[in-house]
Amino acid sequence: VAQRRDEEVNRVESYLDPSTLPALIKKVEEVLIRDQFEAIYTEAKALLHHEKHSDLALLFKLVSPVPNATVEGKKIVEDLIHQMGIDAIERVSASALNDSKLYVETILEIHIKFFQLVQEAFSNEQDFTAVLHKACGKFINNNAVTTAAGNKTKSPELLARYCDVLLRKRSKAVEETDLEEKFNQIMVVFNYIEDKDVFQKFYDKMLAKRLVGQLSASDDYEESMILKLKQACGFKYTSKLERMFQDIGVSKNLIDQYRTYCEKLRLDDIVNFSVMVLSSKSWSFSASPNFVLPVELKKTFEIFTKFYTQQHNGRKLTWLHQYSKGDLQTLYTKPKYILHVSTYQIIILLLFYKFSRWTVERMQDETQIKDDLFLQVLCGLLKSKLIKCAEIDDDDDLDDLKETYIEMNYNIQIVDHFERLVYFISHLRGLSRKLCYPSWNLCEFITKILNHLSALRSLDLGMESSFFLHHWPFKTIQMPLIYLAITLNITGTLLDIMSTEPLSHTLEQLHIKLCDGSYLINSLDAIRLLPRMKALHTFSFVKSYNWDSIVEWTFVNLLTSSNIMPVLRRMNFSLVISVDDLIRMRNSALFTDFRHIDVHYAFIINDDRPHIELLNYVPCGSQSHPRQIASATFISDCWPDNQPFRTPGQNYLTKSKNRQHLFYSLPWIFNEFFQLSVPDRCISELEVFISSSSITKIHSSHLIKLNMSDNLASSTSFFSQIMSSNKIMELHLYRCNRQVSMNLPNVSHLILIDSLDSLNSSSLSLNIRSIQIILHYQCLSFAGGDWTALHSLSTLPLLNSLRIILYGMHIPPDDTNCQIIAKITPKLLDFSFCFRRIYCQDSYDIDAAYKKHCLFIKQLQNCILNLSLNKQAYVFVEKDGCGLIIWF
Repeated sequence: VAQRRDEEVNRVESYLDPSTLPALIKKVEEVLIRDQFEAIYTEAKALLHHEKHSDLALLFKLVSPVPNATVEGKKIVEDLIHQMGIDAIERVSASALNDSKLYVETILEIHIKFFQLVQEAFSNEQDFTAVLHKACGKFINNNAVTTAAGNKTKSPELLARYCDVLLRKRSKAVEETDLEEKFNQIMVVFNYIEDKDVFQKFYDKMLAKRLVGQLSASDDYEESMILKLKQACGFKYTSKLERMFQDIGVSKNLIDQYRTYCEKLRLDDIVNFSVMVLSSKSWSFSASPNFVLPVELKKTFEIFTKFYTQQHNGRKLTWLHQYSKGDLQTLYTKPKYILHVSTYQIIILLLFYKFSRWTVERMQDETQIKDDLFLQVLCGLLKSKLIKCAEIDDDDDLDDLKETYIEMNYNIQIVDHFERLVYFISHLRGLSRKLCYPSWNLCEFITKILNHLSALRSLDLGMESSFFLHHWPFKTIQMPLIYLAITLNITGTLLDIMSTEPLSHTLEQLHIKLCDGSYLINSLDAIRLLPRMKALHTFSFVKSYNWDSIVEWTFVNLLTSSNIMPVLRRMNFSLVISVDDLIRMRNSALFTDFRHIDVHYAFIINDDRPHIELLNYVPCGSQSHPRQIASATFISDCWPDNQPFRTPGQNYLTKSKNRQHLFYSLPWIFNEFFQLSVPDRCISELEVFISSSSITKIHSSHLIKLNMSDNLASSTSFFSQIMSSNKIMELHLYRCNRQVSMNLPNVSHLILIDSLDSLNSSSLSLNIRSIQIILHYQCLSFAGGDWTALHSLSTLPLLNSLRIILYGMHIPPDDTNCQIIAKITPKLLDFSFCFRRIYCQDSYDIDAAYKKHCLFIKQLQNCILNLSLNKQAYVFVEKDGCGLIIWF
């Protein structure tokens, strides 16, 4: 059509009078455009459906000069945006009703997609921008989620809850991203919200809880979000929120003045506490019910009240005990516990300071706490097993205990031991590897304890390559976990996890590190039998580069299909792939389908082709989430036949000289740089690239762990987009000695593998808080067993944890070294020393070594306990006698 129009113009210019041009052009447009509207609109719908923006731009340029030609087109675009928004939310509505993150990010994906359409296809034309705003406003305020909730105010509520998730202290539920960008995205959705007063009500309430509970990730972030709301809605909209912040600042100054007041009057017999004084006009809190304040707390409250009235004559304090908490120490248990409990729980527990047994009626009379509130608090303490009731069987499942089951004549007493501590833990919402030490008892922990943790929803067992079990009994686990991070030995166990009820229905985030790919190809057929992971929106599949399988990409591509992961929104993977895999990757559903997945990756290709040739095939993120790409190429020399350093557990395969290519999306999303297929000392050439891209903003790398070996600087240091020395928190040293140079000022966790002598290095970070030492018998020839290196630990002011593991040792350290090891323990909070056997080790007298190990553990225990310690030590010796763990 454009060609025909240009031909007519040329004819006029060549043969006809110029005055005939307007009428002729009008006739051409009438015949070729206006009379063909129906066909044009049909074609426009097809182009919109297939997201062919460049073709749409040509079509728009063609018809836009024709009066009223775009009216129907705008309606087509509006209907499409509205329907796509409705459909997208309906697909996730079951989960999004209670998942603010999923709900808001689904809306944002639709908005970003069509905002890009308006820019590229319609040149950001004002009328089409208005169409976008109108359509988004319609589906955001009225959709499957608002219908299921029974009101149109669900959208502002979920948006406020999403703000709360982002602004709280970091948790596993939130990825580490640029919060300022997230706030800008929130404001995009906020501007479409019809009932902004509802948003303000929920935001007000959640901000109050964050400030009072000291749960905010950062005051700067809070103020930034409030500023954006103020710019959007004016001063009055945020004035109450700003006054809340002012109250917190005034309270900090007030508590400093109060402490000076107490020191001046030498009031050292009162309870140490901090207080927030809040203006009643700015906070939506109601006064707490009346009760009798215990004498242990009464004096403290009276002194502060007196101090405050002297400072502010005429003001009245109303205590909000329902929002207050405190710490109690159990002096009657061994070891002693610190209980972080509410004010009402403190009041009830302090009763047992007077008498060891109470009836429910007497307790209520003594405290004067309102009946229903009292029974609620009492029920919670019974479930926690801090107190017990003679009339309620201890063997009963107290998770189902209700307030109505408790009679006023029941007898309550304090529990004087914590042998069944599992019930104390069962009310935790998350569990990490730290509660599972030592790792070799973890399988028993899972089978005997984990199933009793009925409230457990988050299980983080770490993604360390050295930390995995060969046999995970996941088929026996029945908790509805929503978060799981774990290292696995084989892919079959991953498929077991995904097939286990109720995990296939409840898991929202699954983070897997795979240690071995020997059975990867055998798992492909089993993938097709997997159930749908109905709630899984974030999945990580990572592995090291020092082993590879020909089906790695095929496995991940099948596993992440929409049939298995229908609501997947975020994918992180690291793999070794081939060039054929790379070509297939560009067209994978993971990068292109309707789920609009945000893909982060890092992969290695072993290929001698030029780097630029491969770069042409590398996907720059997914279609809906474009990413800047960085890359590197390196050549590794052949490994020598006689390796001087052979750390057990590492692969030492003869490799010829070859070229490898690394490609990764920015920012680097993983917390470690995965081990390459050769050691750093074998890399002879390395060149780093960063792709040209229209994306100019690169968020900061997530790398916090670094590996170094053989006293060489890590190759990671050459990747400026990955590594920042100030962000490295955990350092692993392999086969290093005192000559190693670290220069990592913020390292707080140090792991030494056959590197004991490196403790004598002058570049140790003074921020180190924990050290793990691993020695192998095979490596003693170069690693050394000189325990005098531990003397240097006295120069680390923050060190509080030392863990030592010796593998395959024929004989333990001698008496002198035993004394050296013991003398470092008084400055620690926890210490462990363990012997472990390597089953593939050369033969030696195992029974004789075992007896020596047990004798050394007893000797080390006695040496530590004979020291003049000013703190209580809790000692645990493993059943076989080969391991010692002490907490101070």
